[in-house]
Amino acid sequence: MSGVDPPTGALTLELAGEPLWLLPERAVWWPGGGTLLIADTHLGKGASFRRAGMAVPRGSSAQTLARLGGLVEQLAPRQIVILGDVLHAALPPEDPLPGIIARWRERYPGPALRAVRGNHDRTPEPLAGLLEWHAERLPVAPFVLRHHPCPDPEGPVLAGHLHPAVRLQGPARDTLRLPAFVLEGGGLTLPAFGELTGGRLVGPGRGRRRYAAIPDRVVPLDS
Repeated sequence: MSGVDPPTGALTLELAGEPLWLLPERAVWWPGGGTLLIADTHLGKGASFRRAGMAVPRGSSAQTLARLGGLVEQLAPRQIVILGDVLHAALPPEDPLPGIIARWRERYPGPALRAVRGNHDRTPEPLAGLLEWHAERLPVAPFVLRHHPCPDPEGPVLAGHLHPAVRLQGPARDTLRLPAFVLEGGGLTLPAFGELTGGRLVGPGRGRRRYAAIPDRVVPLDS
């Protein structure tokens, strides 16, 4: 896949000598490794909120998995790595989410499915057998895949956790909040892939490069 042109709207950057495609779908495609990277799916978040009595729409986890399936069909990755917070909270015994994910895997059995445990993945046992869990960090040369973005001596870190976002201001002083990729300190932080995940605003900074993900393309914000 390394010789294939990026999808329409993707932005290509190079890290550790490897091209990475930042995708509008809030994912990263590493063609040299045949790897699709996403972060912070927070599956089951809507149901967790509804159990707490909050009026949250249904179907957010299904929408997240549908978008992931679309990327699998488009890119045919050898593996998918989720950079932590696969689940939002512990699942009650009757929760249908493991079955929903199992059916998704039946439809997309090709790529290996791996995940680095995040701070929300306190009880990953309900998904045992559906994906391969890794604690804290996963070295995949030349990168290190983590949930929390922090320097690593083995190579540039690709991470999530922060749900980075940016705010753009229009000519009429209206503003738009968008998920963003952030390249800083030699590492890349991905925006949250899941629905209902919100975002933490990241402003400009010395040595920081932000890339806003809008529906049809990824836009660089810093010169």
